[in-house]
Amino acid sequence: MRQRIHKSVLLCLLTVALVFSGILPVLAEKTTEQKLAETSDTIEELQKKSKEAKAKLDAAKQEQSVIGEKLDELNRQLEEVQQALADIEARITKKNDQIASTEEELADMEKQRVERYEAMKVRIRFMYENSDSTMLDSFFGSSSMSEFLNRVEYFSQVVAYDREQLTEYQNLLAGLEEKKQLYEGQKEELVALQQEQQEQLDRLSGLVADTREDLQIAGAAAEDAKDALNDVDGQLQEQLDYEAVLEAQKAAEDKARMEEIKRQEEELKRKREEE
Repeated sequence: MRQRIHKSVLLCLLTVALVFSGILPVLAEKTTEQKLAETSDTIEELQKKSKEAKAKLDAAKQEQSVIGEKLDELNRQLEEVQQALADIEARITKKNDQIASTEEELADMEKQRVERYEAMKVRIRFMYENSDSTMLDSFFGSSSMSEFLNRVEYFSQVVAYDREQLTEYQNLLAGLEEKKQLYEGQKEELVALQQEQQEQLDRLSGLVADTREDLQIAGAAAEDAKDALNDVDGQLQEQLDYEAVLEAQKAAEDKARMEEIKRQEEELKRKREEE
């Protein structure tokens, strides 16, 4: 009877030992599971950060693209203003040439007018100074009335011609002066337009410089966002790799635990059979 009780006690102790031997692997397994849980939480957090970093990178690239398009448009406008300035400068140069040419014409025409005027004064002075003798002799020395009238008509025509020439020169001078004033007025308009274009060029140049600086800042921000994303993705990949290692470790521990339980069960069965 005592022998049976002793065997029963031994059997209970062995059963308890088997139970505790099965618990110990479970306690060890919890550490791996805890690591897996922590790693899973870390991966979830890193995935969230990666998504946020990706959104920031996309926003930075979008901003960079918008600023780049703005810079392209400003450069196009700048080229147009530069071309307009070049055209205006060419027109001003042409207008200066026209003014210079008109001034030469004015000087030449004035010279001819003075010469014509001096010649006319000489002839008129000659006629009046010699009106009492030479001209009378010339007129009355005519062989006929027809010749006399012809001589009188000749002198009248000379005086009328001189007067017409002077009037014509005077009109030409007035026309040239008017043309010169027209050219100068057009030049003033071109110079004013040139000033406006220059101011616009300065304004656009300033905008281009500011936009280029903004583009550099946006580019730097995009690079920072890219680096941040790469850093987060690198950490995420490390955690994923670590998770794979833990999962493999957990699988190995589960397998070892199951094998140990099986071995202990077989040992217990064998002992029972022996008893």
